[in-house]
Amino acid sequence: MYPVPAEPFLTPTEVLVRLRVNVKTLYRLIGHGELPAVRIGRQWRVRPHDLESWLRRQERGVVTHVPEPAGGTPGEVAGS
Repeated sequence: MYPVPAEPFLTPTEVLVRLRVNVKTLYRLIGHGELPAVRIGRQWRVRPHDLESWLRRQERGVVTHVPEPAGGTPGEVAGS
């Protein structure tokens, strides 16, 4: 059995509510590797810790470039 994360993953909808950004902006951030996310099947999930770290970097004005993740551009998430 796999260990359960200390904090449950956030859905794209939950991240959108927290950031108050357009859905296209969120998927662009994920697709460019700027906001770390995990793809589970056809759905994307964000670890709360990764979102908080990303927000702190944005507050400091730190620009990061991460190579595009394997799996291509994120698509629409079912149920969002």
